[in-house]
Amino acid sequence: MAKLTTMPAEAIVDAFKGTIDFYYYRGTPVVRKWPHWPKRTPLPDERANQETFTYAARSWIELPEYVKLLYQDMAAGIGLNRRDLFMRCYLSGNRF
Repeated sequence: MAKLTTMPAEAIVDAFKGTIDFYYYRGTPVVRKWPHWPKRTPLPDERANQETFTYAARSWIELPEYVKLLYQDMAAGIGLNRRDLFMRCYLSGNRF
């Protein structure tokens, strides 16, 4: 992090987007290298959860409309929409 005397013009900030991060820290303009987090391969359990979630999301799309309407009726008083209720039931193993 380097302190600046003034914040550069917006055009300069935009030109360095993705390379340098300009921001204010406690009222002082500063600059730093753009944050970067290296990609990592998911752990086996994470990969399994991702695949399960993907399957459930695709299954929702393929459900007939009358089944979606049943989920809508079940979700009426619990603060979820019908798709969220379906996902919760599928991922927790509570299948109707």
